[in-house]
Amino acid sequence: MDHYPWQLENYFFTHQEVRANPDHDPDGNRRGSCISPLLNKTEIEGRPNAVGLEVSITLDESQSNNPPYFFTVTAFGVLVTDLEITDQLRDQAVVLGVDLLIGAIRERVATLTSRAPWGAFVLGPIPPGRLNVPPAHSDG
Repeated sequence: MDHYPWQLENYFFTHQEVRANPDHDPDGNRRGSCISPLLNKTEIEGRPNAVGLEVSITLDESQSNNPPYFFTVTAFGVLVTDLEITDQLRDQAVVLGVDLLIGAIRERVATLTSRAPWGAFVLGPIPPGRLNVPPAHSDG
């Protein structure tokens, strides 16, 4: 194989919502933001060599302690390959796509909050187990 089999064809944000927390104490706990990530993958009709992924990251208001912002940002991306897609190749696309979309969401949240009252909010690392990535063979 001369090149990596997947290319990110396009991505866009399907939902962007950020609210400043008026009760945030800038001198208080700065590590109390609890996020809830969610992943959905979809087949793209008429495109057998493409995988669609939707990643959503929400700040869990009920589980967070002194978060500066409440937010939900959702990104949808399309990855394409010129190979015949196998379960293993689809799993590879999901792992790659999740990394790419989380990075895009991280930048979007920082941009959206950069001029807000508590300054830019940068999402920390999301441990691999936090975002349940279903295997390709689990699709119906």
